Amino acid sequence: MAEEPGGRAAVQPMPVTEITAESGAETPKAGAGAETPKTTTSASRRVRARLARRMTAQRSTVNPVLEPLIAVHREVYPKADLAILQRAYEVAEAKHATQLRRSGDPYITHPLAVANILAELGMDTITLVA
Repeated sequence: MAEEPGGRAAVQPMPVTEITAESGAETPKAGAGAETPKTTTSASRRVRARLARRMTAQRSTVNPVLEPLIAVHREVYPKADLAILQRAYEVAEAKHATQLRRSGDPYITHPLAVANILAELGMDTITLVA
């Protein structure tokens, strides 16, 4: 055993070995010190499951009417808070529920169209909500 500075003995790592069933002899294990494939597989499976839950949860809470607006807005602001946009739409929809345009279309189509134009211009979330 070699000594380290300070008088302590250096510890040498032991090689990882496997015992074969036929001979009972120890053989060096391939990729010693690396993670086992089982650990890597379960970790990546957990990550994929977590991502799937997040993506599914986000999509299910957004009103389908807002999807085109959100798609345009996410191009510039990928981490935009969708809850604010959703809440603003709900308030606007409630306030304009009885209003109709001359064409007979619900009035809510106008604020939604304006928000789409502003999103295409690259405005931030607060501006779209206003």
